[in-house]
Amino acid sequence: MPLLLFVSGASGQTLSFGTDVYAGGEGASGIASAPRSLFAAGPAVRVDSPIGRDAHLAGFSVHASGATGGDLYAMGGDITLDGAVGGDLTAGGFSLSVGPGASVEGNARLAGGSVSIAAPVRGALTVSGGAVTLDAPVGGDAWIAADHLKFGPAARIAGQLHLTAPDEVEVPGAVVPADRITRRPMSEAGRFDPGREWRRDWMLAHHEEWGIPGALGLSLAAVLTLLFLLAAGAAFLASAPVLVERLRRQASLRPWRALLLGALGLSALVGAIPVAAASLIGLPLVPIAILALILLWTLGYLLGLHVAAQAVLAGLRGHAAPAGFGWSVLGLALALLLAALLNFVPLLGWMANMLLGILGLGAVALVLAERLAPPPRDVP
Repeated sequence: MPLLLFVSGASGQTLSFGTDVYAGGEGASGIASAPRSLFAAGPAVRVDSPIGRDAHLAGFSVHASGATGGDLYAMGGDITLDGAVGGDLTAGGFSLSVGPGASVEGNARLAGGSVSIAAPVRGALTVSGGAVTLDAPVGGDAWIAADHLKFGPAARIAGQLHLTAPDEVEVPGAVVPADRITRRPMSEAGRFDPGREWRRDWMLAHHEEWGIPGALGLSLAAVLTLLFLLAAGAAFLASAPVLVERLRRQASLRPWRALLLGALGLSALVGAIPVAAASLIGLPLVPIAILALILLWTLGYLLGLHVAAQAVLAGLRGHAAPAGFGWSVLGLALALLLAALLNFVPLLGWMANMLLGILGLGAVALVLAERLAPPPRDVP
């Protein structure tokens, strides 16, 4: 696939393949016209030339002033769009501005902390944001969800307006008549959810109500979670007892070093996710990185509980903790129960659970460092 040939780096690169253009890194800051579709990702993406078909843009800063013949997709921190879009527009960012030099022939789907629309939309408009400003005509229906909503003098909505905003927001009659406005309270659950009606009908058909689980359901979920963690820990203890003991010894002998390495390792794992998402070649790896983070954190947390349980048992006996698989599983079960109860202690309990996971990750890092370190040389 052409996407696999995409390379994003500090120096940047632009690749043309099958009349499509792929740009990454610094190469995304000055892109020539694309005969067909454009795929661009980098710290700063700027498109001033026309795009024949679709444009896919992602970056911390995205600016597109060239005309797009088809659909335009943009995602980033600061997005400014000033070019004509021949199809649909889908964009999301912290700050999103669709300037007066732009126009959208199809539908527009926008989301952001601050969204400003000053370009005409021929089709339907869907926008969700903290602060939304509409100062342009909309040829179809509009669905707006916003904490703060403002209409400019050029705002017009030809179809229905579905509005989710504070009650004090007034919609001028010049924008849309009152009989074409449907208001939804900000507190209404699922207010911006096309599948809500289907789910409600399905649940009613099964004689159930769609709502927040009760105390019994939450308690059952907690018990099942603890049982799952206990089963995973027992499987780990049974399948790799030598490795588990080695990891426990590392964490017990060097707890401060394990905490330091665990914190560094956790930061690296979390940071790898946005780094992978910053380039098209790394984007498919994001789900793998998230899954690896979840698995490693779960194993690290169980290992930290095992280390703490064995330390407490050894302290109670005055010497080494009792050996054996059964004692290890029993200690892990008690540690899981106490750790779950700690979650009811605000801040301190949460920090204690976090430190247990970091301690386990640090033990893994210590063992890996030992294996990767070169063997000591014999001194003659």
